[in-house]
Amino acid sequence: MLLGECAWRSNFDETEAVESLLEREGLIQGYTTTYFMFFSKRPISQATRSKYAGRVRFLDVNERYGRNSYDE
Repeated sequence: MLLGECAWRSNFDETEAVESLLEREGLIQGYTTTYFMFFSKRPISQATRSKYAGRVRFLDVNERYGRNSYDE
């Protein structure tokens, strides 16, 4: 099962948003493996990425479109 969250806001609490996503594990019965994806408008901090490494895959708009942070 793939569970995802999309945070399309300029400001949000990263840890709170990711923890909310992780709490949804097990809501749909019948799956033994759950994968988590977190989509965001702005880049996710390296600290948050490290904290959830191996558990949550992060993808921000710049990564999605192959741009670096300096592209407009």
